[in-house]
Amino acid sequence: MPGQEVTRARRDEHATAEREVIQLANLEQLGSRIDEWRDLAARIEGSSYFQTPDWVLTWWEDAGRPPAEIAFWRSPTGTLEAVAYLVQARERLVRQLPFTVRITTNLGSGRPHSADHCGWPAMPHRLPDVQRWVATHHWSTAILLRHLDHDTGVSCVPPGAKLVLRTPCPCLYIADDTERRQRSKNLRQHIARCQRKLAEAGVTFSWIPPESMTASAIDDLFTLNESRRSLKGSSSFLRERAAGFHRRLVAWNGVGRGSAMVVATRDGQPVGMVYGFVWRDVFYNYQGGWDAAWAHLSLGTVLESETIRLARLHGFHCIDFLRGRELYKYRFGAVDKMDESWLLPRSIGGWLIARK
Repeated sequence: MPGQEVTRARRDEHATAEREVIQLANLEQLGSRIDEWRDLAARIEGSSYFQTPDWVLTWWEDAGRPPAEIAFWRSPTGTLEAVAYLVQARERLVRQLPFTVRITTNLGSGRPHSADHCGWPAMPHRLPDVQRWVATHHWSTAILLRHLDHDTGVSCVPPGAKLVLRTPCPCLYIADDTERRQRSKNLRQHIARCQRKLAEAGVTFSWIPPESMTASAIDDLFTLNESRRSLKGSSSFLRERAAGFHRRLVAWNGVGRGSAMVVATRDGQPVGMVYGFVWRDVFYNYQGGWDAAWAHLSLGTVLESETIRLARLHGFHCIDFLRGRELYKYRFGAVDKMDESWLLPRSIGGWLIARK
């Protein structure tokens, strides 16, 4: 009806007035919006490190600054209430073949550095505005929203999208000592025996918070990861591909947020590391490495146990092991949390992706 169309037009006009869209060319454009974005994410229950400007904007720079847009919604008094961000990318129709189609996806996800629990920080009453912006975005390509957190990401998916992938991300909840008591007797005894022998050899374990992290620690991480890989096989976590990216992430660290580590040390030298990210009350266990010379004392297993202990000691309630169903995660008591990827076809290429 004509009256309804006028009302809808006024509503859309009002929403546009509250929304600011920036075509990203450099980080200086964003100014104080970066801190506002981070503060908004911190206020949203269940948000992840991978939804912060620290990860998203570092990813954009490392990816070569591809075409990207960021939308901001504010209250009438100017308080930031939602942020959403999209980037243009290319998707292979068949993994083994070089043929690609152009798509739109959520900035900070996919190659070159994968992320889990993606999504956009948005207050509940802003979700329809975010959905509408995505569904009517002026880039006329398919929209693939990757690895969305079930709680804080999927709620932003516009109507008409198709679920194309569910990804398990094992999480270990450590608010009390329950998970340790639930380990098998054999695992508990094995860890205790190896801990004792490592202590006798002079190996100690310490927590390195974000505010104490250094770029040189990233170099040590890759050295130890390469040593472990000499026994454990290949990995996509390669120095030449990822070291610069993770050094830049360290530069974004602040008190109680950002990259952090658990380090095993002997005679002042690191012999093992678990590396991840701190956000709210979660430690995201991202990568690790250890000197292959300590394999006979299961240093990798002890490192995971010490990471859990030290994370609990420093007030964290969850170890998020992120994507991958490696057996050791479940041996420590982790349970699956599912991420979801959704596709809004909008083009021939999108329909081809949907049929993969």
